[in-house]
Amino acid sequence: FVSLSLYLILVKGMASYATLLEKTRVPQPSIQRFAVISVFSKLRSAPERLGSESDAGREAISFCLTSASVTVVDQSVRELCRLVSDSVLDLSRGLLELQSALEGCDPKLVSLFVKGLGFLIRIGYELKDGNWKFNSTENHPFVRILSSREETQTELLHQVSLFVMHNRRLGMV
Repeated sequence: FVSLSLYLILVKGMASYATLLEKTRVPQPSIQRFAVISVFSKLRSAPERLGSESDAGREAISFCLTSASVTVVDQSVRELCRLVSDSVLDLSRGLLELQSALEGCDPKLVSLFVKGLGFLIRIGYELKDGNWKFNSTENHPFVRILSSREETQTELLHQVSLFVMHNRRLGMV
């Protein structure tokens, strides 16, 4: 039995990801982590037609981020943040992927996505030398997180504190 999402991945020319993505469903956290690390490693080194910006790459990232497994989501958030911090994936795309996954995730996974978003926001602010501007308050990533779901509040407060401390240390606040 192959799930619909795995079938779609196969149809889109992603056979090379399918085996690894199927391993994320094995109920052993160490195998799940290794599978996610392997998927993102393949995304990092794949030719453009299968890389992180391709349809196949986007499907693979989405598949990992929407998993019901805490282990898979935790490792996927970490790997996505690495892609952004290593400039393999655009910051805005990383924020969008995590925000989208946050909005539809199980409540037990909320803090993982908020932590990842907080990390990307700190990177973005640092990359823009503190001049990261938004055309409206509603578009600020912290506001978007807060308005997405009630369960974000506790972790979001922690991330805002980290943001302030990080930028103070850099002399930006």
